[in-house]
Amino acid sequence: MSRDTQRPTIPASTRPAPDPVPRRPKRFTMDLPPDNHTMLRLWALDRQVPASLLVMTLVDLAINDPAIRARVEHIAADQWEARSARQ
Repeated sequence: MSRDTQRPTIPASTRPAPDPVPRRPKRFTMDLPPDNHTMLRLWALDRQVPASLLVMTLVDLAINDPAIRARVEHIAADQWEARSARQ
C-alpha cells in the first residue's frame, strides 16, 4: 500500500478500554398471555431471530427513545389502573 492510501491508525490512548469483567445478562422472567406468547414466537420464527432478542430490543427502544418510553409509560399506567380497579 502506498503512503497516500494507508489508513490512519487510532492511537491506543484514544481507543476504549475493554471491559475488565465481561458483563453477563441478568435473567428476567415474565408471564405472557397465551395470545401474546404465540404472536411473539411466530414473529421470532418469521424473522429468524430469538424471541428473547426481540424483547431485549423492545426494552432498549423503550429505555433509549423518549417518545417510545413516554408511550410505554402511558399504556402501562392505564393498564395498571384498570387492573387495580378490578381488584
